[in-house]
Amino acid sequence: MKSALWFLILLLPMALACSPISASKAISRADESLKAAQAIGGEAKCPYEFKAATLALEYAKDREGTSDFEAAIEFAKKARELAEEASRKASLIEDGNQARLDQGVTQ
Repeated sequence: MKSALWFLILLLPMALACSPISASKAISRADESLKAAQAIGGEAKCPYEFKAATLALEYAKDREGTSDFEAAIEFAKKARELAEEASRKASLIEDGNQARLDQGVTQ
């Protein structure tokens, strides 16, 4: 009985700490992807994806602030995907490869 109690006392705080850490990591990764997209010109070249990524990241930060860590993780992942899409499209536009860009949009 005592060993089970000690197990819970030690493991419960660690299990509860995983969500905030995961949310912070996801938000950090999304922020890095957004900065990379901005550096390549994604804000001007792909305004839809860039703005959607920005809004998703802001909402993820808001959810993290209210301790809704699962939602924060999901929105941070979405922000990262959108930022990476903006980077990809911006690099294709920069290269002048409209055919590859059109093919990527339809797929």
